[in-house]
Amino acid sequence: RGEGIYYINTDDIKLPHTMSVININPASLKVKFDESVSQSVKVKPLVSGIPEKGFYVSSVVTEPKDVVIHGLRSEARKINELTTEAFDITGLNKTVKRELEIDIAGANVKPEINTVKVKVVISGKKR
Repeated sequence: RGEGIYYINTDDIKLPHTMSVININPASLKVKFDESVSQSVKVKPLVSGIPEKGFYVSSVVTEPKDVVIHGLRSEARKINELTTEAFDITGLNKTVKRELEIDIAGANVKPEINTVKVKVVISGKKR
């Protein structure tokens, strides 16, 4: 853990004799070292739309409910839950299941799995 600034000069760059370094820009690099961690976070499915008239969503089940993410401690601690890509249920009148991608929303972490199974239970009038 920690930070370091590393300065680069022409002597640090090894090239064949026929080549030479003219300029180095930037002349330094700031490097941040952090501990790599794994942690479990909830997966919340993103359900959009409304079912057919007379029907309603009675439950949403995600399998698995949690996923393990890997990343730098400073990044992973910012994440309490991940969402999925949108699951549009507009006009549906029966229970549906789909495999959905996990959306890490630009976070600098990697989930152990990329998809979860989501079941949207739709209830209402009988046909």
